[in-house]
Amino acid sequence: MSRPPATAYSTSSISPVPIYLNGEAPTFYPDPRTTSSAADVLQAATSFCQDYGVPSPHIPTCAGSVAAKSLSSDPSNHEILPPHTSADTPFHVASGADAASAVLSGPGAAIVPSAIPPSLTSQLRSSITSHPDYRVAVKEALTLGTRTRYIQPLCERSAPATSCFPVDPDFLSLLTLPSLTEAVSSVLGPNHIVDNTAISISWPGHGVFGPHIDRPFDGNSRYAAGAADAPPLDYPVSVQAIFLLDDFTTSNGAFFLTPGTDPSLYPEGVYPDDAVLVTGGAGAMLLAHGALVHGAAQNYSPRPRIAVLVQFVRSFVRPLHKSSARRSCRGSTFASLSHHDTVSAIRAALDAGYTHLDLAEMYGNAAAVGEAIGDFLGNNDRGITRADLHITSKVWPTNAGRVGDAVGLMLDTLKLEYLDLLLLHYPVPLMFTGDVAGPSRGVWFPTNEHWECGFDTEVGLMDVWKQMEWEVLGTQRVRRIGCSNCGASELHELTARGRVGVSVNQVEGHLWMNQRGLVRFGRARGVDTWFFGGFGGAGAELMREPGVLEVARRRGCTAGQVLLAWGAEWTGGGGVIASAKGPARMAENLAAREACGEWTGEELEELAGLVGAGRQERFYAHKCFESLWVH
Repeated sequence: MSRPPATAYSTSSISPVPIYLNGEAPTFYPDPRTTSSAADVLQAATSFCQDYGVPSPHIPTCAGSVAAKSLSSDPSNHEILPPHTSADTPFHVASGADAASAVLSGPGAAIVPSAIPPSLTSQLRSSITSHPDYRVAVKEALTLGTRTRYIQPLCERSAPATSCFPVDPDFLSLLTLPSLTEAVSSVLGPNHIVDNTAISISWPGHGVFGPHIDRPFDGNSRYAAGAADAPPLDYPVSVQAIFLLDDFTTSNGAFFLTPGTDPSLYPEGVYPDDAVLVTGGAGAMLLAHGALVHGAAQNYSPRPRIAVLVQFVRSFVRPLHKSSARRSCRGSTFASLSHHDTVSAIRAALDAGYTHLDLAEMYGNAAAVGEAIGDFLGNNDRGITRADLHITSKVWPTNAGRVGDAVGLMLDTLKLEYLDLLLLHYPVPLMFTGDVAGPSRGVWFPTNEHWECGFDTEVGLMDVWKQMEWEVLGTQRVRRIGCSNCGASELHELTARGRVGVSVNQVEGHLWMNQRGLVRFGRARGVDTWFFGGFGGAGAELMREPGVLEVARRRGCTAGQVLLAWGAEWTGGGGVIASAKGPARMAENLAAREACGEWTGEELEELAGLVGAGRQERFYAHKCFESLWVH
């Protein structure tokens, strides 16, 4: 592993530097009269290590590190690249996103050469090395031996302002590179987010770092390997992208991989005999997936080696780290019918023959709905009892860590003993607002200290599902459980790892977003798909669509009935949630399937193709949940 520094380095401005050996810090300062070249400095460093009693097998390593640190005290050496040897990455060199995606179909790594242009590579490196925090880190590395390996560019762990590295807007451009987004999507699916970022620095003379494995498989994660509910080591939960801002060579702290999966088998700080060194040119991108045992080799160069690390995870599947961000919240009052009008509307619907009511915490009308239900059950001429009704409600994401309390409040407000179905409104846990009743009072979207959506990184999707299984289903306060606004990746997670199956997935669905793949996926997993928003947003735009009007004319029903009947048939008999104002519209909606008649598969496809071809439009998508629908 030892590689002597290049001979091109300047020795004219070398300063004395402390060298940390065995807990002591002797000063190394080669005699200027006898060290006119880098080779002379290396020879002096070799004598220094020998005089200090370093064992013979470790002399080359010691000398290389001492020489690199000494040469780095001359600023003119910071811009000289070390020699790039031929021992390049022997595993996977990907020529583009397709090749990288194929490699990452299982645990492994791939290099995408020239992922970012030289001008951007140089600009990003310059923005790092010119920053005051970096200069402080350089001084500490030289004088105190403090080796800051990572600088946080996004402050996602709420570092003090003095150690927080503000992001350069150009860093964000890296996240939209097609070669990156396509490769990450091939592993994690379309629903993924950036979990953390870092600037990785290997300082001159820096020793071997690692071997180790990264989150969520490492010992710092609550889902570390070996935990009862840990993901398999090849589970597609994260992808790490590393943008090389320097040439990664055999002599300057390049990354290495080992074939093993247990880092405890490798001594810390020692380059493994079976390691593979990952070298590549500046501007390349390294992609890694799975629980890879890896680290960084020793840096024998006077030039700090710099890279940008970005880790992606599947959206809100797991809490991979904790956040200490201050929690504030803002929201608006729910604009709905008055209490009296809500009671009247619900009573009219029940009198018209509706037996299924779709509710939610955030609708803010549970008291009025409960009053209407109680009034109807105590006074109807059809003998309808509670057992004949189907009451669905949804937990708002701010209560994702308090499902039991939220359901208790729902039942108390509705004056019911149980719910027939409980859904998680969105599979995106948000910060708790300090009050379980917050969603019903219009406090929906908490924000962090940057006034961005406040996501709860301490609660994951499976945490919420376990609460639904044990705290409400297990206590008979809920008959069935399911989710709302879940994509295929979330359904896969819940059905594969949940103790109780997903009964229903309620999603926006209509002719301009027919959810074909999601309906099929749900059916294969035993999940019923229910549509909402079938009329085409608050403006009911689809009711004016010529193709819908033509089908309505042929079938002798209304445009609204066509849309509802098509949705019910398209989902295989699943529920179609629709709002209606007034008894006449309620009766019209209720009779939709009967009025429009039977549909063949060809007729369903014909309408979908006639109206939906070439158009995909979502009407209900708050910015806090945009990651669920990244395509």
